[in-house]
Amino acid sequence: PVGYRVLKILDPLEGISTLAKSKPDMIFMDLVIPEINGYSLCSFLHKTPRFRKIPIAILTKQDDWITRLRAKMAGASEFVSKPTTSKKILAVVDKYLKSASQLRN
Repeated sequence: PVGYRVLKILDPLEGISTLAKSKPDMIFMDLVIPEINGYSLCSFLHKTPRFRKIPIAILTKQDDWITRLRAKMAGASEFVSKPTTSKKILAVVDKYLKSASQLRN
């Protein structure tokens, strides 16, 4: 345990209200999501004032330059290809949450 709380959301439409209530410090999301386009959801979150400053990491098996470019254009802060390791995930979390913590202090 490294001190982070993880909230797993399976339904993207219900997930928006869950995210709003939980006020996450960071969002990891896949591009393959039932009932919604992952790029669209990322773009929506990035453009919504409540989520605008929250880093979004795309975590997906689709790893090519077009996918990475589209994710960046949709507002993703980071791109992590699957399969991945807990070490890689923690490095991404530390990169964004430590820098945010330093800005607050």
